[in-house]
Amino acid sequence: MFISKSLLTVSLATSLILLVFGGAVEAASCKTSVRGTGVRSPSESIAQWLAVFRWEYKARKLYGTSYDNWKNAKNARYFCRDTAIMSRGRPGTYCEAVARPCKG
Repeated sequence: MFISKSLLTVSLATSLILLVFGGAVEAASCKTSVRGTGVRSPSESIAQWLAVFRWEYKARKLYGTSYDNWKNAKNARYFCRDTAIMSRGRPGTYCEAVARPCKG
């Protein structure tokens, strides 16, 4: 099979452009990081859920409903710690959810 030089050149140039600028398209569909601060909770899983709930609320207010889904976010992470204050004799956990909201 014979491929002309011009067709091969165009294919290589297109591949190079997609390789170089493909990440820019993804980056353009994501916004700057948002931090969702949670509240003291009886367990870490509940504290994480509340932090994500607040993260989604904040992302929606800042960027609209296209950006409010935690599952579409990039660099998603939690920061959790036990609280020093006891509530009714039980320790609590506090979490923050941090991520870049991306269009879904």
